[in-house]
Amino acid sequence: MEYLICTFRKFFQKESNGEEVAQFIVSKRKKRSHEEGKFMIVYQDALREFVVKNEKRNKMIIFFYLASYADFENKVSLSREKIANETKINKYEVSRHITEMIKEGYIRKIKHGEYMINPYFLRKGKNTRLLEKWNSIK
Repeated sequence: MEYLICTFRKFFQKESNGEEVAQFIVSKRKKRSHEEGKFMIVYQDALREFVVKNEKRNKMIIFFYLASYADFENKVSLSREKIANETKINKYEVSRHITEMIKEGYIRKIKHGEYMINPYFLRKGKNTRLLEKWNSIK
């Protein structure tokens, strides 16, 4: 889906009889894809399953905190210390929940402090590219 970003400008033009008439100009700035915005696509069934399966409130907070930092490739680069400080959750609990989410398939560890969120759950960016990348990470 694409949409146009338009700018509306109002100006007044004097008619020959001296009357001012409002005029509007609509200028098209550029076409943008919905995937360029600052929002993510969340799959409802996966979200429902996650919430039902994980009654631990802190685990959900950590997951959505990670998601809020995801780039267009669903990658997140955050230390567990930063997550703990920002969410006010104990560092050891953060580590335990991240390890559980890796085992459960909600995220994958790319390297120390870098994760990828499962694009079958939520995504920011083009679907096919993300799915290929997700499947390549073991």
